[in-house]
Amino acid sequence: MEWEASLPVFLALLARIAAFLQAAPLTGERQIPPKVRIGAAALIAMAFTGVHAPLSMTGLLTVLPMEILLGLIAGFSARVVIAGVEAGGDMIGLQMGLGFASTFDPALGDTALPTRRLVFALASMAFVSAGGIAAPARLAALPTVEVWTLVEAYHSLLARAAEVMAVGIRIATPILVAVTVANIAMGLANRAAPALNVFSVMLTVTGLMGAIVLLTSAPTMAAEITTAASRAVSAALGEL
Repeated sequence: MEWEASLPVFLALLARIAAFLQAAPLTGERQIPPKVRIGAAALIAMAFTGVHAPLSMTGLLTVLPMEILLGLIAGFSARVVIAGVEAGGDMIGLQMGLGFASTFDPALGDTALPTRRLVFALASMAFVSAGGIAAPARLAALPTVEVWTLVEAYHSLLARAAEVMAVGIRIATPILVAVTVANIAMGLANRAAPALNVFSVMLTVTGLMGAIVLLTSAPTMAAEITTAASRAVSAALGEL
């Protein structure tokens, strides 16, 4: 029967897409109920079942673990790039002296600085604009996974993970430079006038300096975030 040939293909695609949605940015957040992810994965799998070659139940047992691994690696590849953007937001907040303003973030299960949340929101919108919404469908259109495909995807994930701090530093560079200059200036002022209580004004100076630099460097930061979001989509799909 036709459904007997299509069912293994559907299950393989369901495992791949469900794993991707679990690991990817936005869809993998704690606020998204698991039932929603499974339902979305099922709809996408149904839409693409007909474009794949038939698969037997015996073949399904062989490819199912690799399909799950492919989905997880693709999702994590995108997530680690967005994590680099979040790291940049943390650097900005810490350099501006906003450590006292951290609050609990249910999505992370940990405390987060306001700058991290802001940068993550911008990165999420950029990820959607770069094609993140269509990523599960494009992933479903890929042929049945093979071992060499998983090896290449794994190496791609390791390369993206190694770039996390590099992405964060590129985003936070204007703030890092400005605050370093402010610290040097305050150190020289303290040396020239030892009676000056530098620590009483340091937080205000760094906060104002950081705010001014954020406003002036907003276009550059937006470009970096947009580039990172595009790389997140290509990390999930372009090298698989």
